[in-house]
Amino acid sequence: AGWYFSGKGVPQDELEAHKLLRRAYETAIERGIDVEQYKAMLVKANAKISLLTGGAGPSGDGDGVEAELRRLAEVGDAQASCLLGKTLLARGEEAEAFKW
Repeated sequence: AGWYFSGKGVPQDELEAHKLLRRAYETAIERGIDVEQYKAMLVKANAKISLLTGGAGPSGDGDGVEAELRRLAEVGDAQASCLLGKTLLARGEEAEAFKW
């Protein structure tokens, strides 16, 4: 399974890997295991899925993922900051992405 995470699979494999991770995070949250940590990881997984699918990511409130990424980035989460920047760039918001 290491090749999934090192990016050696085709893009569909990467997408499937993030979907599996998302489900694992949801399961951990449902079971009450490190809920806050897994909520943050779930947001990042949803953002990555959204980037890989061109914005057609998991259903739900579209701004919720971006808002959560902003919150995580503001408290110093480097990975969330990077994902937020990529998300904004993908939407053509270069000036806003430059901040992150």
